Amino acid sequence: LLRLLLSIVGASLPVHFNQLPLTAEQMDLSNLIPPIDENTLHRVAQPFHRFDALWYEAVGQTNYASLPAATAFFPLYPRIVAAISTLLNSPFYITAFFFNTILMIIMLWLFYRLVAIEYGKRFAQEATVMYAVFPTSFFFLAPYAEGLLMTLIFAVLLAALKKKYLLASVLGMFAAMTKPYGFIVAIPLAFIIL
Repeated sequence: LLRLLLSIVGASLPVHFNQLPLTAEQMDLSNLIPPIDENTLHRVAQPFHRFDALWYEAVGQTNYASLPAATAFFPLYPRIVAAISTLLNSPFYITAFFFNTILMIIMLWLFYRLVAIEYGKRFAQEATVMYAVFPTSFFFLAPYAEGLLMTLIFAVLLAALKKKYLLASVLGMFAAMTKPYGFIVAIPLAFIIL
């Protein structure tokens, strides 16, 4: 439901605001944004293909070559999406659109399980719905690394609570490869282990 709502809003905004610098021109890497065509899948995914999504795509395609400003975009997310994109012979932004949708479902399921362990199923259901419809949940569905980061963080915490410390540590390492602040998961992990 959230994806559908964001798709409708995202598809209608470029029609009305395409002349704004923030939606197409004068934006870094705007040359990666293809023109809208008649393909329905393209029309649905293309409005999300903006801002940091372009940096992730550039990193996935070039592996940081000639992109010194891309060092803020850690490699795990763009490499996973680029690999899946190559495997499926699909454009990066369409692959990222579906990948992030699946990631959000997994992330919310992990979140539900974590909350249910501590507070019970009823509270976990309410918390999960609130988390899913919170306005910033947009970032989990856009082709950004936030969905992967939160999925990994929740997986780390769940594995640690189940005393699977090696798995939790490996997942924590992947979280640190996803976003600059992903390493912070080491703090609760160490607390749980100790």
